[in-house]
Amino acid sequence: MNSYRQDDWAASPSYPSTVNEPYLMGTGVVTAEDTGTRPLSPPHSHADPMLAWCYRGTVWVHLQDARWRLAPGQGVWIPAHTPHTAHHEADSTGCYTYIPDSALITPIDGITRVLVPRAVQEMLLHLGINDMPTDLRVRIQSVLIEMLQQPLPEAASEWGEVPMPADERVAALVQTVLADPGDPRSAIELFLAHGLHERTVLRIF
Repeated sequence: MNSYRQDDWAASPSYPSTVNEPYLMGTGVVTAEDTGTRPLSPPHSHADPMLAWCYRGTVWVHLQDARWRLAPGQGVWIPAHTPHTAHHEADSTGCYTYIPDSALITPIDGITRVLVPRAVQEMLLHLGINDMPTDLRVRIQSVLIEMLQQPLPEAASEWGEVPMPADERVAALVQTVLADPGDPRSAIELFLAHGLHERTVLRIF
């Protein structure tokens, strides 16, 4: 699904913060009806760190050299100014929470896995659709940030990054396999279909 080339990543725009004081965060919700299964947008970055998390179905977060598969309750922190995009599988809902560096307990310096408990998910969504006094909203946001920056339990170590080879010679092959993991063709048949020699592919991987 990630069909962007290195030039696309290098040219990715950076968007300014959308979080205004005194607030500490903002969350966007994207459903399958909004985009289908295509990538949400070309690669881009944000001035604030972003937590991408899955509410329903399966959400894929793409970086230049890797991608992350998120199931409900799973998320990844993406540092500010880190190019990325995402796509959602059918009937999936992904959420994107932006938090300025100044509001974080500890800086987000690298891609970091995080569990988003169901209660936290619902409160993040509740904040987005319900009015409340500003001081109450800010207090709730502060507590949610603390919960989202808790250490990841060891039990969650089995999910995470799917490495993506950076060599563009195999980019089309990789996308074919990811788009249809059940393709009945053998590895050799797939290599030949993309004009690749087996030794070339093995060297790259």
